[in-house]
Amino acid sequence: MGLIEALTPKHTEEVRPGCFIQKRKKGYKQIHPIAWEGKIDWGKQIRGILNVRTLFTIAVILFIYFSYLHDYRELKSFYETTMSDPQLFCLKVATQNIDGSNTIEMAGGSEVYAKKESDTNTLSNYP
Repeated sequence: MGLIEALTPKHTEEVRPGCFIQKRKKGYKQIHPIAWEGKIDWGKQIRGILNVRTLFTIAVILFIYFSYLHDYRELKSFYETTMSDPQLFCLKVATQNIDGSNTIEMAGGSEVYAKKESDTNTLSNYP
């Protein structure tokens, strides 16, 4: 038994061109066979696989995969920069207060004011 014979439905007749019915236990059912009269209709087979729902599902899976991959890369780079110099990382985090001021409280109770990047790049510093 070849591929075409295996794909050709049994107990089927063509009522009119393109309209096929198959005899079932409780009557007849309209079907759309992939193979008929020794020929395979590749267009029906491809349209059955590539429908809108399948393409949408593949797009969602790819979006989730690339989102996860992007987040993993960001987390890995954050970990590498943090572990390369943890004291510098903690100093940068400690200089940013909730109220927006750049003060660092030292152990003795004194305060050190950290420079903002915008303070060093003003026009008044250029000759």
